[in-house]
Amino acid sequence: MSTAAAALLQYRTWLVALTLFAEAAGEPIEGKLAVASVIWWRANGDPAQLERVIRAPRQFSCWNRGTPPEPPPDEPSQRAWRHCKDIATNLAQGNFAPQLFADHYHATTLTPSPTWARQMQHVATIGGHAFYWEGRKPKPTNRKVNQ
Repeated sequence: MSTAAAALLQYRTWLVALTLFAEAAGEPIEGKLAVASVIWWRANGDPAQLERVIRAPRQFSCWNRGTPPEPPPDEPSQRAWRHCKDIATNLAQGNFAPQLFADHYHATTLTPSPTWARQMQHVATIGGHAFYWEGRKPKPTNRKVNQ
């Protein structure tokens, strides 16, 4: 792997890990994997699309005010960060197996649910997030889903 390719892989891994941490650090591993699944489906399983998906305006709230902060040094945060980096490595390398069909989610603390959620198929609630599949597009049939 060239130096440039290694640097790009490292950047994509960091970008996804930071997003997962900011969005789901306090969630069980299943919740982190579900958020990663949303990123994966939105990127159509293409690591080259990860940055476009993650940094799209108003899609991942952790990026709405700029770059999210790095994880704090306490042990629970560092353990969550390690989990996020492991998952992110698989996404960045194109080796991720999505855990569910979901391309949208929101925190369950949002009441009422966002208006967009009412137009989508609810597929799961994991930890503090509700996950949805956009009803206008068919579920992919060419990708394995670990359920």
